[in-house]
Amino acid sequence: MGAAWGSVGAWREDFAKTGGMRGVGWAILYRDPATGGLLNWWVSSHDQGHPAGFDPVVVLDVFEHAFMVDHGAGGREDYIEAFLENINWEVVEQRHKDSKAGRFTARF
Repeated sequence: MGAAWGSVGAWREDFAKTGGMRGVGWAILYRDPATGGLLNWWVSSHDQGHPAGFDPVVVLDVFEHAFMVDHGAGGREDYIEAFLENINWEVVEQRHKDSKAGRFTARF
């Protein structure tokens, strides 16, 4: 992850900005199986806009239903911060390994 952004902190900042984009949808960290590279991507529809063949490694739901109960209507930024603080890095690492090996990964 560090190669694309220079550091995990820089990735985190870029991912948070991706999740904070105007509109509703998902911020997704994808792995490109052709190059092994990682990229943050915004998807506003579950069935459109995904880069073909890329494997999702981290997925952040930023529809209102994901954050309004705990953080209120204006709590998107706090929700994103809480999400980032609670990422299960063991699961992320396994998804990355599975992507590199060309395997389907466990959902959780």
